Amino acid sequence: MARADVHDPQNRHQISVKVRAVLAERHRFNKTKKYGKGTIPLNTPELNHLNSNIDLSHTFFQRIYPWWRARGIDITEGVSRAEEEKRSQKHREAVVENHFFGEYGLERELIDAGVMDPHTKVIKDPRRLLNGDETPQPLDVPQKGRRAKVAKRKGKAARQLTGGNKETVTVMMTWDASGWNYGVQLVVKRKWATGDMLIECPPGECTFDDRVDVTRLQTRSCLPVHSAEGMQTEETFLHYIHRLDEWISQRSAVEAATGGEPIQRPVVLMLDNHCSRFSDELLRKTSGPAAELGIRIFTEESGTSGFLQALDQFNSSFHRSYNKARDAYKDAHLAVHGHPLSHLALADFLGILGGSKRLGVPGMWFSWCDRYDIIKAWKRVGIAGNRLCPQLVDRSNFVDQDAELAAARRDASVSSPGPSSLAEAKRTPPGLRRGSLAAANAKLQQLEQFAKKLEEKAQAPYDPSRGVLSLSSDAPSARQGGTGSDDDSDAADGDSASPVRARRRLVQLSGSFTLRDMWGEKQKRQQEAAKVE
Repeated sequence: MARADVHDPQNRHQISVKVRAVLAERHRFNKTKKYGKGTIPLNTPELNHLNSNIDLSHTFFQRIYPWWRARGIDITEGVSRAEEEKRSQKHREAVVENHFFGEYGLERELIDAGVMDPHTKVIKDPRRLLNGDETPQPLDVPQKGRRAKVAKRKGKAARQLTGGNKETVTVMMTWDASGWNYGVQLVVKRKWATGDMLIECPPGECTFDDRVDVTRLQTRSCLPVHSAEGMQTEETFLHYIHRLDEWISQRSAVEAATGGEPIQRPVVLMLDNHCSRFSDELLRKTSGPAAELGIRIFTEESGTSGFLQALDQFNSSFHRSYNKARDAYKDAHLAVHGHPLSHLALADFLGILGGSKRLGVPGMWFSWCDRYDIIKAWKRVGIAGNRLCPQLVDRSNFVDQDAELAAARRDASVSSPGPSSLAEAKRTPPGLRRGSLAAANAKLQQLEQFAKKLEEKAQAPYDPSRGVLSLSSDAPSARQGGTGSDDDSDAADGDSASPVRARRRLVQLSGSFTLRDMWGEKQKRQQEAAKVE
């Protein structure tokens, strides 16, 4: 009656139209059979709905959804949210597999950095796994939602004047897997920004004093920077990475002084692949052989932060906390000055974030999340405690939802070189029920592996001892112009028959910067571009 597919949600009007169509078909069938054996006559409410254009009542939907669920149909009513088509196409099992276990995946990165034990696959120290992300925070924009009805003239729009400020500040945050919250960076649209902009907090409250707070598990630091558009740039991000490196060292020293273990370097910082991550100096300091910083960068594939980035799971909580603190700040301003705050300026934003002694309002930054909020966010993206658990990733919006099959594929790839014959490729893998969807997908995977073997054999140089004709070694390579990896190249947009493949842009590459040698790759591309010129 109503499709439960998240990519094609049905509203109440569409369901009502479908119900009316079903009733019309049933009524036609009854008349064809002359209401004889096998017919189910329509009752009075059904006839009324069939003969009207009015949608089904609210009471109907209150009753029908529990009735469906009682009969094993897992369906309910919720809110439809807009989503970009490109992001929707990334909701696939293969994306999760590549993120965790690909050639430049998270598991190999953690093992190479010494963060994970290569045999037990246990993360030795969760403090060495970090996640950073930016989120835009408007200074004072009314939140969307249900608006109160007002009296107005028919055909005229009602407008209410407000004193909101739509200026947006980019807030850069970083967590680690142990639940520690590092300092915040504020990227503002100004010609200058310094730490003197911060407001003094009330007595006894937390403030941005650059201290390492072991009790609250946070570094109480704020780094205001400026850019032309108030967005993260290569320069502002490099500035933040240097400060983050200092914050990690400060925390390590404090924990060692209090009887704990120091944080070993390097640490792995997970980020999205925003263009600000690819400056020459940053790549040289974090991924090249002469890397100076004890921070290695790992980026997830574009469009996947909604289910692969920990901070993205909790950004909405930050915005809600800010809105509450903003309202409290305005109330305090009215109480102190006797008039409402008509315009929220950047100084007021900093007062909301870090506290205001003048108004007696504590800062919201120090209490908007706790340790277990952070740990829960990490769990949602497949990292629980000291283990990688990709099966914990929410797959409710996935195009394919077969995490167990993916795990079986991964185990099979480790223990078996793949099918050696067509008969073996068509065989149902052990542990899967013959005829099931999982078995069909597994056999498809085996056939793809077998076909890839045949393709590699056909492209191998001619060997008379084997008696197999093959392409000449002088033939153009399918990877010519690439970096030697299928992951680094896409088919050219021109002639599809051409064997030459076009490389991806640097910002389209994801995974470990160090394993990819991103700095060496960028130098190589710059040299090639210089030769062309």
